[in-house]
Amino acid sequence: MWLAKQNPKRIFYVYTKAYEILDEVLGSMKKEDIPKNYYINVSVWHEHGIDCYNRWKHIPTIRAYAYDDETFDYEKAGLHIDGKCPAYRKNEKGKVKLYHDLTCDKCKLCFQDKAKVLTCLSH
Repeated sequence: MWLAKQNPKRIFYVYTKAYEILDEVLGSMKKEDIPKNYYINVSVWHEHGIDCYNRWKHIPTIRAYAYDDETFDYEKAGLHIDGKCPAYRKNEKGKVKLYHDLTCDKCKLCFQDKAKVLTCLSH
């Protein structure tokens, strides 16, 4: 986070499944101490990670990035989905593929207010 504070015009982001560490770090900080340009995407896999995300979702730059194998009902589990990562799409044969031409730096969906919770197709 120090690097983000030193470079406020640049976006920084991480993805994590280290829920206990995230709880420890965020629990020891004030909300206003988290840089507005530092996004933390809590990796969610079915029920794993939802509780952690829910504890910290009040912080504007905390997001959820949920694995979507089309077998788990996130809405029923209390996680409202705002959209899908557009980099992973089904090709003409129905197979999920990563389209390398659409990088996070180009897309920026994860950093928009309208996309607090995104899913990513199983790949």
